Amino acid sequence: MALHHKLCHVLGGSFDLPHAETHTVVLPHVVSFNARAVPEKLAPVAEILRSAGPGQGLFDLAKRIGAPTALSDIGMPPKGWTGLRRSRPKARTTIRGSPIVRRFARCWRTPSVAAGLNYDRVIF
Repeated sequence: MALHHKLCHVLGGSFDLPHAETHTVVLPHVVSFNARAVPEKLAPVAEILRSAGPGQGLFDLAKRIGAPTALSDIGMPPKGWTGLRRSRPKARTTIRGSPIVRRFARCWRTPSVAAGLNYDRVIF
């Protein structure tokens, strides 16, 4: 879950977001992303949560218990991504030539994991 940890700490540190809530919002998206690489490892999560996918299951669970599901819910400014993209960390992981952080910007407002990233197109 290195991607999850890095994204949450960059977001939390850059925008003074609450630690646990940032992880809650980002985790379903990262789990969906990682499920493409290791579906057999994450299939039990989907089964336990009775969901089509592990990320969607975590997202639905968060909604059910009243946890935040978007970065906008926890104070992420709408234009925050612009400054974050400009600051570019040393490791520039990309998706089809765009910084990965731009794709995860959809966490700011996405209504579900399914409406977020196109996980098939991610290239490292």
